[in-house]
Amino acid sequence: MLTINHRLVACSEIWHDYVMEAYLPESDFLCSILNEEVSFESDFGARNLALLITMLDDPIDANRDWATFFLATSDHDSPAIRAALLKAAKDPHFDTRCEALSGLAQRNVEGVEALVLEALNGDHIGELMFEAAQYVAKAELVPALEEIKLFWDDDNSALNFAIECCKTGISARY
Repeated sequence: MLTINHRLVACSEIWHDYVMEAYLPESDFLCSILNEEVSFESDFGARNLALLITMLDDPIDANRDWATFFLATSDHDSPAIRAALLKAAKDPHFDTRCEALSGLAQRNVEGVEALVLEALNGDHIGELMFEAAQYVAKAELVPALEEIKLFWDDDNSALNFAIECCKTGISARY
């Protein structure tokens, strides 16, 4: 099975119901991953992982988003995965970009700090950007995060934790 980090496990019941009812991938392969029917550890694991990487080029936004989520939150890491996530970080679909940034930051990919800072200074802000900032944990991100705090109406806990990580230099990876 694909090992996914805490975000999938920690999804609230409300979010889980929303995802299950409104935003499933159209791809049978991605639905099989979601249903834990696909192994990435077996003899077919490398082929399944390669297929997952190709799904980041799918023309359907939801499929790219889910594929990026599965890849970004997996424990797998390789040059091919990093390259795919770097490409996804420039995807036209906002959620896909955010998932990719989080995955890149979790893997501490070279250049991710600049990508996260660019995203934090962008027109659209999402909580996954705060997660990415928590992983990056660099003081250079603090001004952008504090600027966001001035207008952020949602729950501030992820934002506050990102600011704390960046001020202390202690990454959420550890």
